Amino acid sequence: MSSRDWFDVARVRVGRRPVHRTPEGRLFSPSLLPVLADPRVQALGHEAEEQLLGDALRRYLHFTIVLETEVVGRTLLDLAHQRAPTPVSDQARREAFSLHCDESWHAVLAVDLLDQLGLHCDDLGPPAFLTRLNRLTLASADPASLMYLLFSIASETLISNSLRILSADPFLKPVIREFVEEHARDEAHHSAYFRTRSADLWQALDPCDRDRIGPIWPSLIHAYLEPDTEAWVADLVRAGLASTDAHSVVTDTLACSSTGAFRSAARPTLTALESANALRGPTREAFVKADLLDA
Repeated sequence: MSSRDWFDVARVRVGRRPVHRTPEGRLFSPSLLPVLADPRVQALGHEAEEQLLGDALRRYLHFTIVLETEVVGRTLLDLAHQRAPTPVSDQARREAFSLHCDESWHAVLAVDLLDQLGLHCDDLGPPAFLTRLNRLTLASADPASLMYLLFSIASETLISNSLRILSADPFLKPVIREFVEEHARDEAHHSAYFRTRSADLWQALDPCDRDRIGPIWPSLIHAYLEPDTEAWVADLVRAGLASTDAHSVVTDTLACSSTGAFRSAARPTLTALESANALRGPTREAFVKADLLDA
């Protein structure tokens, strides 16, 4: 998407505000909240399930707001102002300004949706992905701008999975599905933009830096994709489970999770790295060790 196209297709320019008009529909997709399948959770009844789906929506929107403003937005400003670890073209700089507007718009819509549905996220702490990212950044000798760029490339190529599941759920409240669809229309362009940034970054690195930075990728993908298990436990307790039962449900749910499903979710970022010829040497070895690739 060129800067000229942005004026014609960006949702902040041509989209509409999703409006809550009907009480019908559920707040979130059960397939994205696997603890609901546990018999101990099902025994809590329909009201508890509705509460858990509402908590999942709150956390999803909070996740979206923080990701778009504090991580991807920060990275886009670094790119726009040539503060990124590697320089970008004038066109990429202009597009970074445009995408920054998009991400802020997504955050605005998420805040607005919370208000319309009578929900809030003031009581929520930082999403787990941000805690993990900041921990990795503190442990790294590389500048924070590089770590945030790497994470933004990962998240913007991975985000489509949850958007696809939510937008395909016919039982979701129409206003939520419309919000997701609005978001997804922009993210298709954003994913392409960050795939290009991954190729630019890899080309600009010397071989030693590639061997040092490449193995960071699997940790960043896990930081984004792994569930917020502490949040699951807290929400299950709030829904009526005892703390020990809540921890047991989460442990059992994770034990049943599929390595194949995790690999499938991670595949878009791996495809971007393959296109950049980055899945070689120590980088590939790190992905194999992380069980994201076969040996």
